[in-house]
Amino acid sequence: MRLGIVGRNPRAGGWECVIFGQIGLKSHAFAPIAKDSLGGERRGREFVAFGPWDIREMRPGAGLAPAPAIVAVNTDEAYCHTSGRLVLVSHSWSGVLQISNIGRRYTVDLYSEATRLVFLDLVNEILVDVTGLAVTDNHALKLPALTIATLLKHIVEQSASFRFLDSDADYRPSPARRAIELLRARPGEKLRQRLLAELLPAIAARRTPAPAVQPPPALPPPPAPEDVLRLRDELRLLTAAVEGLALRAPAET
Repeated sequence: MRLGIVGRNPRAGGWECVIFGQIGLKSHAFAPIAKDSLGGERRGREFVAFGPWDIREMRPGAGLAPAPAIVAVNTDEAYCHTSGRLVLVSHSWSGVLQISNIGRRYTVDLYSEATRLVFLDLVNEILVDVTGLAVTDNHALKLPALTIATLLKHIVEQSASFRFLDSDADYRPSPARRAIELLRARPGEKLRQRLLAELLPAIAARRTPAPAVQPPPALPPPPAPEDVLRLRDELRLLTAAVEGLALRAPAET
């Protein structure tokens, strides 16, 4: 796949593309950016950048320390070749990327008001916020193996933001590219189905209202003052009647 910067969101302050590393096709392990990522021989490598890219210390997201990344702001000359699984920054200076993948082309707007670390997976056509999975260790960015199971759990349990990616509807590849596309497997439709199948019950559970708590039975109101006086008089009469009966009983025997 070929990736390049083609523009920016109207709200963005720039055209940046910041890449911290990649996830290989043969392994789900995160591989941070290395110095040999710039230029050189592409054969056998899953990621290589060409043109005016720089290696800088950049902050991947809130709560994370700066780590090495390759950065480009030139929309005309900076591009890279990738296997389609990259870890990038999405922030207020991020640009719009265009990724060409033989018979498909994607346009991805990376703009975000808050700085987030995102996993761009063109193999499964999904963009996931993985800031909550990242840590910095010895001035290096660390991520767990980004398996499908890990991503699903992260999205469902941590409410991580994500969006599905669709190829550009107006892209018209050459006849040769269209022929190759017919022989290729479609991207991860199974991932979409699995994610939706796990999200729907979780969303329903969150929206189910908690059972209403029944209030305790109301206490009877205190007696009014006149009721208290009447009750006292009745007790006096009852007491007098009991005493009268007690005195009458010995007299009758």
